Amino acid sequence: MNTTLKKLFNLTDIRYPWLLLISMCAFIFSLYYDKNHTNISLAYQWMTYGFTIISATVWSILNYIAHIKISANYKKYDNIDTYVENLLISKEEKLELKGYLEDYSSDLISQGKTKEESIQTAINQFRVQEFTSLSKNSSLFNLPIHYYLIGYSLLSITVATLLEFMPMILKQSPFLFSAIQFMLISYCIGFTGSFFLYKLLDSIISKKTNNDR
Repeated sequence: MNTTLKKLFNLTDIRYPWLLLISMCAFIFSLYYDKNHTNISLAYQWMTYGFTIISATVWSILNYIAHIKISANYKKYDNIDTYVENLLISKEEKLELKGYLEDYSSDLISQGKTKEESIQTAINQFRVQEFTSLSKNSSLFNLPIHYYLIGYSLLSITVATLLEFMPMILKQSPFLFSAIQFMLISYCIGFTGSFFLYKLLDSIISKKTNNDR
């Protein structure tokens, strides 16, 4: 239970929080401005709400990319050190893999291949044939489960619920509270949707990875 809670509320797992905050503030501003300016043009509404949606979408994409732990395996490298350093595996695994690739590359050079060709062949050979045996206990292909998104969803809906009682406490009902509440509920739905979308993308990437081995 404690482990699950830690995963749910490990809120520091989120990436580019400043972009998400900008999107949230822009959404509140759009609602507040729309409320206080009845003659607002449709074009301005499209611009303000559009910016909110686009910035939130860009955040969700960048956040997912930042959490992918296998991106290094799809890039082209002409240097063994650079390739190994970009893999999110332990130092011991890096040393083991580096030694393996350098030995294999040296064998290919002795067979007449150029240095560049031998490095590419060694890396590709590792990707296709040697991955399972060399990184059996590696976290390289352990995609994050994104529990923190559920944590943010729960946090958002909790704060939105608490704001429901603020008018009774303050004896008034400022529109700003309603705007923040609506924003939190909207982003709660967005966080939950992102969680399932990320899971779908993880499944696609895992399937591609298994097919490429």
